[in-house]
Amino acid sequence: IGGGGTSYAAGNTFSITGNITLYAQWTINTHTITYNANGGTGSQTDASSPYNYNTLVTVKDQGTMSRTGYSFDDWNTQANGLGTNRAVGSTFFITSNVTLYAKWTLNSYDVIFDANGGSGTMSNQTIAYGASANLTANSFTRTGYTFAGWATTSGGAVAYANSASYTMSSAADVTLYAKWTANSYTVTF
Repeated sequence: IGGGGTSYAAGNTFSITGNITLYAQWTINTHTITYNANGGTGSQTDASSPYNYNTLVTVKDQGTMSRTGYSFDDWNTQANGLGTNRAVGSTFFITSNVTLYAKWTLNSYDVIFDANGGSGTMSNQTIAYGASANLTANSFTRTGYTFAGWATTSGGAVAYANSASYTMSSAADVTLYAKWTANSYTVTF
């Protein structure tokens, strides 16, 4: 007690010449907290880890973690998101080693339709990242021209036919440009 006396390791033998009381000596357990990108890239570390048992821990932000086509949406104690949620900035008492897995929300992006010399309006079409959908049918018109399809640049070649399937592979809004073929007419004398 009070730091004095002789220490004996478990299993050691010693001679007893009278009554003796042995006091257990305790070392506090330490536990780590690990942040897992869970399908993303980058990292987050906690410079204070490991923590002493039952220390109040504050949950860190995502650090440099990112995932293409997704937004960071806090942490969970299981990779599948079915464990305990741990919001950024929340606190908990650490009593064992903990791994927090990033939770990600799938983003959706707009396909913006540009008349590219034609007239009329078309609403943007929203498609989730990585998903496929048939493009909204063209409703633009251009006098003297026939709609030929959609291009990825205003001067580019047709990349998608009218109402073709489109896969949102870009993690940003996309503009598709109407391509027009000039009509030809017959003059009869």
